[in-house]
Amino acid sequence: QQFAQQTEESYQMQLEMTLNSMIATKDSIPVAKQWGMDTDRETAMQAMLELYGTDLRDDIATIESPVLVLAAWVAYKPYGVTKEMILSNLMSQYQTIEDVDIQLSDTGYHFLMWDDLEFTLGAIEDFLEGEHGMSRR
Repeated sequence: QQFAQQTEESYQMQLEMTLNSMIATKDSIPVAKQWGMDTDRETAMQAMLELYGTDLRDDIATIESPVLVLAAWVAYKPYGVTKEMILSNLMSQYQTIEDVDIQLSDTGYHFLMWDDLEFTLGAIEDFLEGEHGMSRR
């Protein structure tokens, strides 16, 4: 309801604040902000409702293919969060997948493709070319 009732100005301000916490590469923020502004708000609200209201931890146990998880942690460092805390959380969330490789960027925020492209592409290439097993770094 709060999201639906926001004025256009309030929505833009909240979007920019959110993106500043999710993107370290500041010159990428205007692109992401424009994407947010161009998105149908009703569709975005429904997507967020589904995203935050669905727990897939039990369902992922049925995945039989190797899984690569790319994640970020450094954006949370000012709040006392450590890399080890994020890794532990992710390992718990993905513990039911037999063949999972969890990789954490040390510089990127949420949008790893902008913030840490070398890490992102390298991790994907290594995963596609390599042997799979319980690798968690």
